[in-house]
Amino acid sequence: MSTITGTDPVSVTTIATEQTAEPSTPAVRVTHLTKRYRDVLALDDVSLEIRTGEFLSILGPSGSGKTTTMRLIGGFERPDSGTVEIAGQDVIDLPPYRRDVNTVFQSYALFPHMTVQDNVAYGLRMKGVGKKQRHARAGEMLELVQLPGASHRYPSQLSGGMKQRVALARALVNHPSVLLLDEPLGALDRKLREDMQVELRRIQTSVGITFVYVTHDQEEALSMSDRIVVMRDGRIEQIGGTGEVYDTPESLWVADFVGASSRLTGTVAAAGESVRLQTDVAPIIAGWASPGVTVGQRAVAIVRPEAIEITLASAPVEQAPNQVRATVQEILNLGAQAKVVARTPGGTELVARGPRTGLDPAVRPGATVVMSFPATAVRVYAQDAAAGAAPEEAQSA
Repeated sequence: MSTITGTDPVSVTTIATEQTAEPSTPAVRVTHLTKRYRDVLALDDVSLEIRTGEFLSILGPSGSGKTTTMRLIGGFERPDSGTVEIAGQDVIDLPPYRRDVNTVFQSYALFPHMTVQDNVAYGLRMKGVGKKQRHARAGEMLELVQLPGASHRYPSQLSGGMKQRVALARALVNHPSVLLLDEPLGALDRKLREDMQVELRRIQTSVGITFVYVTHDQEEALSMSDRIVVMRDGRIEQIGGTGEVYDTPESLWVADFVGASSRLTGTVAAAGESVRLQTDVAPIIAGWASPGVTVGQRAVAIVRPEAIEITLASAPVEQAPNQVRATVQEILNLGAQAKVVARTPGGTELVARGPRTGLDPAVRPGATVVMSFPATAVRVYAQDAAAGAAPEEAQSA
């Protein structure tokens, strides 16, 4: 890590160059991390490599181990076993201030008696950078987060979104190899949170620093990340790109947690290149099944809401594969989209979502409809792999 003095006119670009490891070296590598808090196993033998320059989100419900992972990377906690490397350097024995990382918290943690400029420049001041240079660098960071005119304000004069931008500028001013963000947008209202998601991605692309973003919000992770680590009960459930995690969840738990989906439960009637599931509402043909799904086994089919097409039902006919008759319960206007909730005679609930302008006006609460979907949109999981309820956050998605 570079040493910056008040007489050394080192630019942000120079610091970035000096701190960049070999391209093949991960920005962060954690190996076999285990952490207990008394009788609670918070992390259970977790290993992970985070690529240099990527935006990686660690996603999971409360108690999944995501924040513990971040705190071990940042040096705020020490693991019971395992190692942490940053840019190829073993940092397990280094305190937070000696690791080439900075952290942005949900609480902002700004100094109320300091101006915005002094808050941003605080880290440079602690490193002995001269006043003129640190104010110039703080100004550059405020330009980056689009707050150039706020340098002489105090935190009490700022909105929540502005405070978060100042916290981000302060974390970036030393140009760390890795920026850790612990649910930084959780205190913001929905519109501002969405705006900040766009800003965070823009800033990360501009500076090229590795971002490790901790969140329980699936949409947040999907909208910003290069890759997502999905955690559950102290272990990694799946790692992949946003499209991969959403479109091809490896387990029923991930399918439930990452995005909304409809479930159809039945018995496997045929297994092979495609799987046929006999349910009480219709035969279901799926293009994918989890390993171990066999004929005669109880299983669950998952369908994403955007894959379901809705048409008004005609006279009852023999049940066709992947065509489910149901009664519309409610239609939710989501702006450009509409969400249709329908229920089969047996009580199975199905949810469809699509452009509001494409919805037949005759499709209204009480109408009988056919909800159809292609086999390629269906994934089947063994029912015993789905033991337990869906994650709380997923149930409310």
